[in-house]
Amino acid sequence: MALGARQGGKTEGMEQQHAEDKAIACQSVIDEAREYCAAKKNRRALRAQSDPGQWTVVRQETETASVLDPLNIILVGRSRAGKSTASKVVVDPYQPAAPMSFYSQTREPFLHKLEATYQPTTQEGEAAPPVPSTYRLQIMDTPGLCERSSTLSGAESARDNAIIQSLIGTFTQTSVKKIHLVCYVCSFESGVSNDDVQAIGQLVQDLRGPPMCLLVTRCEKKAPRKCAELEKQIRSVPELRKMFGLENEPPLDGPDPFPKILFIGSINMEDVERNDVHTVSAMIEIIQNSRAAFLQFVTTPSPDYPDGFSVAKLPAIKRIERKRKRREAMKKAQPQQQLQQQQQHQQLQQLQQHQQQQHQQPHVRHLPSHHPPRTQSSPTLLQRFLSIWSSICDPHIDHPKK
Repeated sequence: MALGARQGGKTEGMEQQHAEDKAIACQSVIDEAREYCAAKKNRRALRAQSDPGQWTVVRQETETASVLDPLNIILVGRSRAGKSTASKVVVDPYQPAAPMSFYSQTREPFLHKLEATYQPTTQEGEAAPPVPSTYRLQIMDTPGLCERSSTLSGAESARDNAIIQSLIGTFTQTSVKKIHLVCYVCSFESGVSNDDVQAIGQLVQDLRGPPMCLLVTRCEKKAPRKCAELEKQIRSVPELRKMFGLENEPPLDGPDPFPKILFIGSINMEDVERNDVHTVSAMIEIIQNSRAAFLQFVTTPSPDYPDGFSVAKLPAIKRIERKRKRREAMKKAQPQQQLQQQQQHQQLQQLQQHQQQQHQQPHVRHLPSHHPPRTQSSPTLLQRFLSIWSSICDPHIDHPKK
């Protein structure tokens, strides 16, 4: 037994060492790809004599006093669409994607509190570097919609849209009072499917009001030309245009009022494990550009709601508030209903007692009114008959002989 325990411990140690070596090797590939991508970016900046600047995002582990109002962004979408991965890539664009799971990994809404800083690049001839811009972001990651899980029992086995919106309403009423952007996260890996259209339609009905956009995930290998083709395909779907209250066909000239479509992705671990530095560096470049476009869009105030959209005006929150008011009205009416039920119960008991008393009394036969009641002074017919019969049959009376 001791030999088996030693062999088992040795096997576990070897597996742990192998996992650590693999993680170190993958990290070295990512670091090399980052350096290659940075050098490539510097060469392009020198040729173009311009650089768009750099975004830095850090997590707020503790609450700190700040004069900046947070920008609240909600990520909603179907299960396994990449909402959690997108929220992590916003913080660290070099974080690889988590392994794909069959069920959604997010079970409850989670709020990521971030601080984003944009540092423009110092241009030639400027005496001092530009002042950086700082923003507070609160990105809410929500559970996936339209999921059926065998690990959940009863009514919770179907995480449908109404349950998710109730969770969102409960969570937002505590700390988030305004919404600045709603991102419908989709993964159009094989085109626009009917399930995606239905999920987006349900979300639009419950979260209509604040500014919205479509965030397409798993685009780390899509070049700008492919993203443009996919965007054109999405804008041409009649069902989606109808959901957003637009015409069936996009306009030929002028801007399209269709919601903004953004793209994002994450590093694919399969390419990292194959030590494909060039592919990984190309992915990092696409991820950096898409992340910068996302941060630029979410930090730009909406012309319609520059201060955000009130959470209380959301259709989902209104429905929850109506249900709460109905429950309170039922609670207030409950004491009066209980008093009425007690009174009805007492009346029923009194009626049952009265009926029981009537059944227990002896039955008295009442003679008709034209027959006077008999008294002891007036002999009955039977008494008179017996009297006559006794006088006839008396032995002391002599009868004539024949």
